[in-house]
Amino acid sequence: VDKGFDIILSETDTISLLDLPPTLVSEDAEDADAVKQRNRDYAEFCSSKMGSDNFFERSSQTLVGEHKCKYTQTDTFVFMLTGTIATTWDIYDSFSMSNENRETRESERVDYLTSTRNKKNKDISEFQKSKIVRVISTGSGISSAAETDADLFMLKTESNLEKILSSEAFMKSVSIMERVIVLNIFQPKLAAFRGLHVLKDPDSEVRPGSEERITEEKGHYLTPTLEPLWTFVSPLTRGHNITCMTWNKKNPDILAVGYVGGSSGNPQPGLICCWSLKNLVSGRNECFPCHTSVTCLEFSSSNPSHLAVGMYDGSVAIYNVQVVNDMACIANSRDCAKRHTQPVWQVTWTKQQLQLSGEEREEVLVSVSGDGRITKWLILHNDFNCVDLMILKRSSGQGRKQSIGGGRKQSIGGGRKQSIGTLFHMALQDTGIYVIGTWDGSMHKCSLSNSDHFLDTYCKHPSPVTHIEWSPIYSDVFLSTSSDGTIQLWKVDTLNPKMSFTSVQSIVDSVKWSPNCGTVFAAIYRHRVEVWDLCQSIMRPTLVHHAEPGVTLSSLLFAKGSDSILVGDSR
Repeated sequence: VDKGFDIILSETDTISLLDLPPTLVSEDAEDADAVKQRNRDYAEFCSSKMGSDNFFERSSQTLVGEHKCKYTQTDTFVFMLTGTIATTWDIYDSFSMSNENRETRESERVDYLTSTRNKKNKDISEFQKSKIVRVISTGSGISSAAETDADLFMLKTESNLEKILSSEAFMKSVSIMERVIVLNIFQPKLAAFRGLHVLKDPDSEVRPGSEERITEEKGHYLTPTLEPLWTFVSPLTRGHNITCMTWNKKNPDILAVGYVGGSSGNPQPGLICCWSLKNLVSGRNECFPCHTSVTCLEFSSSNPSHLAVGMYDGSVAIYNVQVVNDMACIANSRDCAKRHTQPVWQVTWTKQQLQLSGEEREEVLVSVSGDGRITKWLILHNDFNCVDLMILKRSSGQGRKQSIGGGRKQSIGGGRKQSIGTLFHMALQDTGIYVIGTWDGSMHKCSLSNSDHFLDTYCKHPSPVTHIEWSPIYSDVFLSTSSDGTIQLWKVDTLNPKMSFTSVQSIVDSVKWSPNCGTVFAAIYRHRVEVWDLCQSIMRPTLVHHAEPGVTLSSLLFAKGSDSILVGDSR
């Protein structure tokens, strides 16, 4: 090694692992003329075949693969050649005779042909008879044996028409056909909803000049607008007010809507309807009547068919939307001794791993009510039980600082009811953190693992908190609305709001984040809907939609994967 040595590197021969010769030849190549001549000869050969009787314009498989042994087992198709002759006088007699004579002659002919056919084909099994190809024709006075057999079959099945029309298979087929027709009719609106290309109707006429106008608008920025697409309504929902809406967690085409009948001061029995985006006008959507008004809804993630329902009388129920009879309600707290005594403002499913009686539950139902209780519900041994996670109580002091008690629960003073809890939203589910709003305008940060103390308290709204909405993209950001007419933007670790939004001096009923963009949210007032885009402006809403005269807006929901929002109203 000390003396050194020489290393000589030389290039090896090129090895071609795969050589695919091209099918194209350069015009400057030596054999270009020969290739052109072969192409001309082939074109003349093909043109000469066009007038030949042996030429068929169809595809053929010329590759002969390796022979394989294949075994098949099937029943042989039996073909029958039948025919008849109708003479001139036979046709004349058929049209000249009376109806009674025609029916008598037809019945005699059917009996004769049936007996003759049975004699000729007595060796053919019944299964093979079903394989016979029948050609049914109308318009002649004389029918073949195959036509006669088909007519007899139709006479036998006429008595079963009602059974067929009421069968489950027939109704399913009709439902599928109805969906196809509706999707064809609403294709432009559904395409706009899903962001797809709108198919051109071949029967529609394009107005002169419209194509040029569309071309000119493509190069300019268009002001965003809200355009109506369709309305979910049926005879059962008319006269009801919408209180809440929620999407199914597994099937994004299913929407559950809660209704209340009558006025707000005198609520009537409620209603739950499940609408489908695959059928926008059908009245066959699943509806479930409720004994009282529905105040909140949410689908389960573990069991997508289970729908949690909160009601005005304090009841909490779970419905199986796949069942369309009286057995749809699989759990109800009406008979529970620990049921809520005030309306349930929100229900939510959380995947906290909680232990109760030695059993682990992947997903539990949590509800909050106007009685100040945050309750966890479990179904154990066909019994609907609940455990209070926290009880919010109003203290006897005058100020807000005394009412929250430095983050600890306080006792009730002066015999007043414990009804400061309005609503809550679960967030940061891995740690079980949630925020609850109160009637006095404060919001408390709580944990499922600590039922004795508040973690933090956010004080900004001077009026009752109406809604709290966590951002689906940023887990530490949430919005709050209040009857003071403001919308506040918060971060979990900051006790003061980051931003405040105000447009009109009116109660903000609800706010929803867009699931598609982290800077877009919508707020609903009694008679208007606002869409804010923080990238465009933080001083005024980007879109404003006013309700029709006499109509009150009551619920708001963003559509997943679409630039659309759903708005429920008093109609």
